[in-house]
Amino acid sequence: MLKFLKSFQLRRQCSSVATVGSSPTPRIKDGRLAISARLMLRRLEAAPSQQCRQDVLRSKLGLMRNCNFWKPLIQTLQKKARSKFLCIEVFDWIRQEFPDASKPQIYSNMIAYAGSIGMPQLAHAWVSEMKIKGIKMSTPTYNALVSVFCRSGEIEAAEKMLENMKWAECPPNVSTYNTILAAYGRSSDIVQMEKWLEELRKAGLTPNVVTYNTLLFSYLKKGSLAKVDERYREMQLSCKPDVFTFGILLHGYQKLNMVERMEQAFADRQKSGLPIGAIAAQRMIRVYTKNKMFSKIKDITAILEQAPRTVYTTRLNGVILDAFLTAGEFDQVEHEMKRVVKQGRAFMDPEVLDEVVSAFFENSAAEKLGGLYRSMKAVSRWRMYASTYELLVRGFAKHGDGKMAMEVSEDMEMAGWKWSVDTMQVLYDVFKKAGDREKLGLIVEKMEKL
Repeated sequence: MLKFLKSFQLRRQCSSVATVGSSPTPRIKDGRLAISARLMLRRLEAAPSQQCRQDVLRSKLGLMRNCNFWKPLIQTLQKKARSKFLCIEVFDWIRQEFPDASKPQIYSNMIAYAGSIGMPQLAHAWVSEMKIKGIKMSTPTYNALVSVFCRSGEIEAAEKMLENMKWAECPPNVSTYNTILAAYGRSSDIVQMEKWLEELRKAGLTPNVVTYNTLLFSYLKKGSLAKVDERYREMQLSCKPDVFTFGILLHGYQKLNMVERMEQAFADRQKSGLPIGAIAAQRMIRVYTKNKMFSKIKDITAILEQAPRTVYTTRLNGVILDAFLTAGEFDQVEHEMKRVVKQGRAFMDPEVLDEVVSAFFENSAAEKLGGLYRSMKAVSRWRMYASTYELLVRGFAKHGDGKMAMEVSEDMEMAGWKWSVDTMQVLYDVFKKAGDREKLGLIVEKMEKL
């Protein structure tokens, strides 16, 4: 209800805005403009034709004069893969309706976007249009064009463009050099990367976090550990490593199976005050499992439990359970399962759950599994697949717990799953042993239908 009232209030505010040329655009907070842009995006996506989409855009002509309105609209469209052509269509409409309002910043944004979606010809066409209209090229626009050249594999053209920037009163900035470095990084050309790092410094610029992250990724890909250590030390002195830095280090060291270096990177991440990310924890647990260092897995799970902002994802839960199953630590598996059950079904992979059930039965822990199963039932969001129910029925029947097998089979029917022939055979044996003629008759009736 609150969302509806907010959107209704915003629509009233938008409808009161005058058309272009009648009065100045009212000042509206950027947050409300972003909300209005998202509402328009939904209307554009729902529009059945181009004419309908243009009508939607014309309904907000007043807001369109404010660049803070179309910025979030264009950016949201760029993030959605299915909105690729819709984004270009909206940009074309803005250029036609507001020829004087088209500023270098929106052109820069769209030129870079055209390069990212594999349309370099479109990017060059927009650059030519800027020159015809007399719109002055800015450093971000040149950066976007350098990015287009690099993405299409024309690195030499990108280098020439960078040199031209020095004479066009638009000196290249750190982002320009980072784009060139990333282009050479994709081909792991460390020699050229070192050369352009030196060029960056000669220009009087200081490498930033993105520069160092690009270098570290390429060095690790190539296995140049001496260079990794050298640049990482430089980075710690000049700028603060971010989440991506530690992600790159952990990923690279994991591929090289270098446990000690991973531990150092993980410790540095903790010291930096960054939250313990799910992916970082997964990498540490996987490398410990691979090297059979099971005691250290407990240390990681203890850190995760103590951390105030830990986000347990489905994959992280699966990695933790798989590691303890491999180690044969069933008490720890039970502990982790209880935690997962509290989170709800969205945080448990069905295949991992089947593995846990099978492992408990194989190690004669049917009683513990019975308690876990009842805990699962108590959680309203928890829902199991037919394969899990069948594993439970067969497992409890095999271990002589007919009562539990009957309870699970009834829950399976209530959940809307049908019994397979194998499950019916198991239940027939359980009911026959228990002397339950009513249930036996039901099983025979179902088997006859099959």
